Amino acid sequence: MVHSTNGRKKIKTSYKGLHKLDFPKGRSFSTRAVIYVPSTEGRVPISKKKFDERVKETIEFLSKNFGGATQISGVGAWYDNKGNLIQEKVVKVESFSPTKKYKEKDLKLKDFVKEKSKEWEQWGGISFEFEDPSQKNTGLYFVTP
Repeated sequence: MVHSTNGRKKIKTSYKGLHKLDFPKGRSFSTRAVIYVPSTEGRVPISKKKFDERVKETIEFLSKNFGGATQISGVGAWYDNKGNLIQEKVVKVESFSPTKKYKEKDLKLKDFVKEKSKEWEQWGGISFEFEDPSQKNTGLYFVTP
């Protein structure tokens, strides 16, 4: 660690002159889990009411098990086997948690996503994102029934 001056006071720096961070501090919620909530059953669009219920159920599940959740609306798209562009509304419901808490609840999360994949008739799978800097299997997965 070296000390440099910015003209008024000394600033502690380390690693080739980079400033030591004073923010953020506290407990890190480094594990991120995201469930993509589809607005279809198979390829058939569902009602807004039914879609909102799915989103609410997913938010409640992640909040109860991981301490909170955030929803992000978007549009998902892919090409079917006939070359047609398919688009649908989706809501990404994401939650951050400490790795230890995630490990305690991961099987419950797996069961929830698999159950919803079947209930919502997502035969190709529900998209699920997982990020944790301590794990090698970080990425996007398709969870099938």
